[in-house]
Amino acid sequence: MTKKLYEKYKQGFKIFTNYWVAFPHEKLNAERLVNMGKDLQNCAIGIDEMHVLIDSRNSQAKRNKMISYFILQTRKRNVHLFGTTQHEKQIEIRLRQNVDYWCECKRWHRKSKYFLYRVINGLTGQLVRHFRMNGERWFDYYDTTETITDFMPEG
Repeated sequence: MTKKLYEKYKQGFKIFTNYWVAFPHEKLNAERLVNMGKDLQNCAIGIDEMHVLIDSRNSQAKRNKMISYFILQTRKRNVHLFGTTQHEKQIEIRLRQNVDYWCECKRWHRKSKYFLYRVINGLTGQLVRHFRMNGERWFDYYDTTETITDFMPEG
């Protein structure tokens, strides 16, 4: 995800993330996403641990609905949305149904610097492509140990 956000940054898009990245970006949390929703245009958004933001078990919560409405209209606003999750079924179903591509990433071998990426069509579930990439090149661009807490629901 960080690689894709960096590519969008180099193309001139403003970047918003809920985690630290080593290039210009603005920090985003759930409240800011809800409040800025209509003003977020022509940008790229990276949401680490997306299931914390839009939990499938909380799909009727007001906050979830407002965030869902924004995300479902990102194409109309030229917003490129990227997110991570360990299990896609933890994300609210209407959002899963609008994913263009899922990307699975696994380390090639336990101590290898290479990662295997599988790109899957979100609509059909068919494998689009797979490739191997040196993932370590991107490790300095984000903190893999950062805990995402500012998207946690209050209460």
